Amino acid sequence: MTAYTPAQIRDMVTHIEGCEQCCGDDEEIRAALYDESLPPAELEDYIRVTHSREWTEWIAANRPGG
Repeated sequence: MTAYTPAQIRDMVTHIEGCEQCCGDDEEIRAALYDESLPPAELEDYIRVTHSREWTEWIAANRPGG
């Protein structure tokens, strides 16, 4: 299990809040950030997955009007 510093957690939350690719209009992820219900390891996984090539290709292919 990785131990995260408060600064690392804050950086991940700040990234997700400001990144269109991560958060976009996803109200569930925004709520989880504000109520701190996502463990730090899940924050890291969320960022990694939303920036993966597979995810970005899927989003591009399935975007309304795209």
